[in-house]
Amino acid sequence: MTTQRRRDERGLTLMEMMIALVVFSFVMAAALAFLRTQGRSFSLGSQRVTMLQNSRFALDELEKDLRTAGAGAPDIQPPLIYIGPSVIAFNANYLTNTPGDVFAVYYNPDAPVGSTDAVQKSGAFTIPSTAVVYPDTDYLDGAFNSAAETITFYFALDPTTTRADDYVLYRQINNLA
Repeated sequence: MTTQRRRDERGLTLMEMMIALVVFSFVMAAALAFLRTQGRSFSLGSQRVTMLQNSRFALDELEKDLRTAGAGAPDIQPPLIYIGPSVIAFNANYLTNTPGDVFAVYYNPDAPVGSTDAVQKSGAFTIPSTAVVYPDTDYLDGAFNSAAETITFYFALDPTTTRADDYVLYRQINNLA
């Protein structure tokens, strides 16, 4: 009777249990590797989308400002000062802090001093990433200094990363930071 009872008993041997654990381990390792790869791909895709959104914003701002080149500048003041591979500088009466000034493109009562008028010859500065010094003369609109400020866009290496291919687009008004 004891031999009959042992044949009817169901169960796993130690060897069957070990094989099941090994197979389960391989399946789990493959699943985790797949999920890790998917996580990295998602992260990389997210970084690329962020980069594209930042690029689109920067280009939209650049386009908006470039459309104002020469706006409100007197005839003697050049609308375009310098164009290079990574720099563009132009004059425009882009911003004013004077109420009722209809010649400026935008009005901001909190605009910093020195950002709403043309740079005078005594305050000449070097255009970033170039050897060009601007202005070489005072630009007057009648008896007053021109209201068209100098706007410069330039690319420079991003100092916050260690990568050699990360750049920042800077926007500079006159000789301000």
